[in-house]
Amino acid sequence: MEADNIEQIIAELEIDELFDQEISLKRMIGNDSGRAILQLYIDEFFNNRLAGLNPQHSPILLIGKSSSIHVMARAISNSFGNLLCHTITAKWLNDNVISLHNFLGEGDEFSAYYIDGDKLNSHNQLQLSKILKEKKIFYYDFETQSWRKKTFNRLIILSTSNKDEIPHILLKKFKIQVNLTKLTPIQIELALRQRVALLKLKMSSEDLVSKIAQTCETINQAMQVLVMSLRIMKSRNKETITEAHLNMALHLLNENIKAAGRKPVG
Repeated sequence: MEADNIEQIIAELEIDELFDQEISLKRMIGNDSGRAILQLYIDEFFNNRLAGLNPQHSPILLIGKSSSIHVMARAISNSFGNLLCHTITAKWLNDNVISLHNFLGEGDEFSAYYIDGDKLNSHNQLQLSKILKEKKIFYYDFETQSWRKKTFNRLIILSTSNKDEIPHILLKKFKIQVNLTKLTPIQIELALRQRVALLKLKMSSEDLVSKIAQTCETINQAMQVLVMSLRIMKSRNKETITEAHLNMALHLLNENIKAAGRKPVG
C-alpha cells in the first residue's frame, strides 16, 4: 500500500463525526479539574438565563499541548447546546485564507467558534482582542455595498500550547483559562473503550484495546491505530477486529511514520 493511500485513510476519520456529536464535558475522560471549572461556568450561564437574566458568553482559553485539545473544545460547545463548532487554525488566519471577521460571521446563533491559536500572529491577536472588547464584527452589506458592524455574542474558544505567546491585551479578555494535560495510559484506554462502545465495534478480545493503549503515547495515535484496524477489518469483509488486524495496522502506520522521518508508534 502506498504511503499516500495510508495518509488518506488516516485522514478519513469518519468515526470521529459521530463522536464529535455525542461528546460533552460530562462524558469526557481526563482533565477532571479543568472539566469541573468549565462545567461550573456552563451551569452558571444557564442558571442566569433561567433567572431571566441575559448572560453573555465569556471567551475560553485552553492551555496545553494535549493532542485531544480540539475534543475539549467540541465538548464545551456541545455542553452549551451548540449545533455547530466552527474550527480554524492560526495558519489559515495568518495566511489570510479567511479573515477573523469572516470566520466569526459564519453560522448562526447555534454556533460556537474554536481557534487553534498556536503561532497566531500579532495582527490577528489584535483583531481578536478588539472583537472580544467590542463584541462586534464587520460584515459586508451588499445592499449598501459597504462594510458595517453587527453585534457578536457567541462562544469563542482559543487554544495555545504556550500562554506566553499571547499578549496581555488579549490574555486579559479570557476570564476562563483552563490548563490541560495529555491523557495517561489508563485514560487513553478508557477513552478508546468509550469510542468502541459508542460505535458498537466488535473486538475479538478485550485485551486488544489495552494493547493499543499501551502501545500509543497519545489518544490521537491510539485513534489512528483503531481507525486503521477498522479499515483493514472492512477490507477483509469481516465484522470483528482481531489481533492480526491490529498488528497489520501498527506495521502500516509505523512504516508510514518512518518514511516521514518521525518516531514510530510503540
